[in-house]
Amino acid sequence: MGHKGHLKQLKVKLSTAVSVIPVVRVTPTEMELKWQSTDTASQYIYHLDTESEVSSDKTVGPLKAITPSSLMPSTLYNITIIPEMGDVPGKSSSIAEYTRPSSVSNIEINTTTTAAAFSWQNFDNASSTYTYRLLISGDSSNPVENITGVGTTYATVCGLIPGSSYTVETFAQVGNVTEGASSSASFCTDAAPVNFSCEPVPREPTLVLTWALPPGNNAGFKLEVSSGACDNMTCLENCSLENGTSCVAEVTHLNFCTSYNISITTLSCGKNASSVQNTCTTDSTDPPPSVEAPVITSVSHNSIKVTFSEFNDSHGPIKAYALIVTTEKGNEGSSQGNQ
Repeated sequence: MGHKGHLKQLKVKLSTAVSVIPVVRVTPTEMELKWQSTDTASQYIYHLDTESEVSSDKTVGPLKAITPSSLMPSTLYNITIIPEMGDVPGKSSSIAEYTRPSSVSNIEINTTTTAAAFSWQNFDNASSTYTYRLLISGDSSNPVENITGVGTTYATVCGLIPGSSYTVETFAQVGNVTEGASSSASFCTDAAPVNFSCEPVPREPTLVLTWALPPGNNAGFKLEVSSGACDNMTCLENCSLENGTSCVAEVTHLNFCTSYNISITTLSCGKNASSVQNTCTTDSTDPPPSVEAPVITSVSHNSIKVTFSEFNDSHGPIKAYALIVTTEKGNEGSSQGNQ
């Protein structure tokens, strides 16, 4: 068989000849056998002997079947059927078959954007002789197979797609031939981060953010804008594409000439990407008009005194102001003041 393992004996005695013994089903602890008799007798007696332990005798019809249970995982069993007629044994029929390794348990997965590290446990007595086959499949990629060394219960698989869903199936193997049932787990790779630029819209309290689509897949983007005690967070399920390759988002209803801390996070079906931050400043525009008209409070032969309300700097810092004085003849004079 090409395996190393424990050898145990199963012995079945029959009162007639039998055909080849097919193994119908094998688990870590059971082995289902069926065979057909070669004559037309209606009753047969068989006896099952597993090493020194004797099972119960059963009487069955012409279609023979038996399922030995409480077997040891990953163990080679010799199964012999001996026909008997009047206590005279006939020619025996034998097969050798391994029970399957037990499925692995306690699968743990740690991911990055393009790789996943797996670890698991197997509690069979013979687990130190097992190899393990991992099959990683996803919706947008071809299946990836990885086979570990003997007794190794961990593996790392690279070359995955960022922000993508996968399923890993882990099979315990004995001698690269006998394979147990798989244990599966789902996971998702981390999303890839983005690099973005921001530009102010001239004379508007608006910022335009642009970033290239990150590699792989994503579940949208989280946009956070903060300035002082003001914070705002928005989730963008789908970004507006520019030229099919870049995302564009406008941040509106901001203050003029104000610096904002902006961060963008790529969302994923698993772990989100690390946030990328940038500081952007909105543009300024014309200041709003004064609430009250200027008032002349005193006049001399060569000067006047004028009072006016404070300027509103909500549209940006006011660096200077001008006072224009005209006469009835239309001659103008001007005076400039600094705030």
